[in-house]
Amino acid sequence: MTALKREGLSSTSTGLLTTKTHCQLCNKKRREAHPFFPPSIRREEGKYIRIIFMKTVTVSLLMLILLQGLQAESLKIITSHEAPLNYLNEEGVLTGITVDVVHEIQKRVGDSSPIKIYPWARLYSYVEHEPNVVAFTMARTEEREDKFHWITLINRNEWVLIAPKGSKMTISNIEDAKNVHAIGITRGSAMEQVLLNLGFQNLEPVTNDEQNIKKLMADRVSLLFHSSSGIIKTCWDLGIDFDNEFEIVHSVQKSRAYIVMSKGTEMSTVEQWQQAALQMKNDGTFDRLMKKWVESLLKEDGIESHIEDGGLNLWKEE
Repeated sequence: MTALKREGLSSTSTGLLTTKTHCQLCNKKRREAHPFFPPSIRREEGKYIRIIFMKTVTVSLLMLILLQGLQAESLKIITSHEAPLNYLNEEGVLTGITVDVVHEIQKRVGDSSPIKIYPWARLYSYVEHEPNVVAFTMARTEEREDKFHWITLINRNEWVLIAPKGSKMTISNIEDAKNVHAIGITRGSAMEQVLLNLGFQNLEPVTNDEQNIKKLMADRVSLLFHSSSGIIKTCWDLGIDFDNEFEIVHSVQKSRAYIVMSKGTEMSTVEQWQQAALQMKNDGTFDRLMKKWVESLLKEDGIESHIEDGGLNLWKEE
């Protein structure tokens, strides 16, 4: 009894603790077990734990949503092998006319997304069907006009029909090419679409330029339809002398090639890239980069080019 009095408790005449006494003792033990909790929380430990749990879950969900949002807005930047615009050099490093421009735009907008290389048909599928995709370098055609956001012009090219040297093939107009055995073409390219629209049925599409060149040298196709600069550059990279092996038999048309961005991308992102590209052209950075390539293409590949109206023309200045 003395001990109970020291604790400030009371007992019944039978010597048993009253209900009030029992609760006071339990509360005392809980306070001793959790000395750092505020008094109000110590009386409602279960409620406190539930609150902490719910706050933790809420914060975790918010962080997950935020991360998903950031991931959804990150850009996928893709290209294909198309020298001299975008290709792997001898060291396996991605380089090219458009690559330099894309790197400069990335620096200006604060983007560090890696650039990945895909076959053209797969690249086209990505940029046509997925949001937040940057792709290059794409010819601008009527069929493609409303499918993409056009970021900036990079170059103009000449699309030509190429035959083996000494073939004595006469192509006076594009319709004459319908009568040859087969024409090598890049699968999914704008050049393939041009010939399909004209009713060609003798096309043999492949994945890359190297395959086309080897098929022409092996007489498996009669002609190639490609950009003149692209075939010349690829021949040099393969150790093939274009002038000794091939000849241009007909010039079909001029083309314009761009960096594009997929539909479904936030317009603020599209406009940010467009503005950065425009600033490059206004402050002289674009011309400086192109002058480097004018010199390099002539010295290393024998390709003549010149800068005109915000783009690089990949043919001899007239």
